[in-house]
Amino acid sequence: MTTSFRAGLDWLFFDLGETLFDETGALRVRARQVCRLLEGMGISASDQQVLEAISDAAAGFSKVPIHDAVVALCGTQLTVEEVRAAAPYDHTKETVRDGAAEVLATLVERYRLGVIANQTAGAADRLRQRGLADFFEVCVTSAEAGHAKPAPEIFHLALAEAGCSPGGAAMIGDRLDNDVRPANRLGMTTIRLRQGYAARQRPRDALDRPDLTVHDLPALLRYL
Repeated sequence: MTTSFRAGLDWLFFDLGETLFDETGALRVRARQVCRLLEGMGISASDQQVLEAISDAAAGFSKVPIHDAVVALCGTQLTVEEVRAAAPYDHTKETVRDGAAEVLATLVERYRLGVIANQTAGAADRLRQRGLADFFEVCVTSAEAGHAKPAPEIFHLALAEAGCSPGGAAMIGDRLDNDVRPANRLGMTTIRLRQGYAARQRPRDALDRPDLTVHDLPALLRYL
């Protein structure tokens, strides 16, 4: 990316899960819980099989990969609520991605930063506990906004709070379906962090294609 690319950007919006936060530990806990759920149904599966099923579901653009992974393994149509009750997500098992604080500290000198993320309540507190909150001026999450990505409303809310036009903002996230595609529709710059359980997603059409793909957070500094 060139200087001319950077010149039009005022705001960078980040996703959280698998972007700034590493969900590996939380997913391992869920995999073990799913194994127990399946055992109760007379089905044997390993933690690794569950994790692979989650990755497969994400690669297939599942809206709720944990649910579709369980259905694929058991062949029974459980509801999303049933799966979430049996395998609740534990945010305390997340960690901050390597280099996140250092990258944000550099970027905040050049841009204004925000968050647009599908998260349960308390995301701002989690950012604060992990030492990242002070980097962000805007934090819009699905729990508080009442809209979840890829719905355009959550993006509109964040842009309005920032006082920024889509053309002056970039969306940085790990998922083509939830981050890249809706931001492309709005005319935002799009940057994919190809990491985490959705790393195997492949663009289905032009709207899924990001302006830039990087494989870790520090790589952003080469372009931004």
